[in-house]
Amino acid sequence: MKRVHEDIEIGWYHATEYPMNTKLTLRFRSNGEPYLEYEDFCPGISAGNSMGGTYERPLPEGFPKGWTLEQFADYRPRYHDVILQNKKLKKFFDEA
Repeated sequence: MKRVHEDIEIGWYHATEYPMNTKLTLRFRSNGEPYLEYEDFCPGISAGNSMGGTYERPLPEGFPKGWTLEQFADYRPRYHDVILQNKKLKKFFDEA
C-alpha cells in the first residue's frame, strides 16, 4: 500500500503587477498521486468582497523520485525562495 502524505502548504506568491495573492500547496490524492493546488485571492471592488479560484496542476510522472528540493524550487520559480525555506517540504524530499 502506498503511503499517502499529508498536504504541504508551500507558500504564497504576492503579485506586484496586479492585486492578487496565490497560495501553493503540494497535495495528494487518496491513491498517493501528488499534484499542485493553486488558490488565487483577489480583492473585490467593495468591502469584504474577494474573488479568485482554486485550480490543480499535475506533476511530472514519477515525482518526487529523483527530484531534489532545489530542482523543485527551479520548477516553480515564483516560489523559489519559499520552497527552499520550507522545512516540511525539505523533509518530504529527504524521505522520497
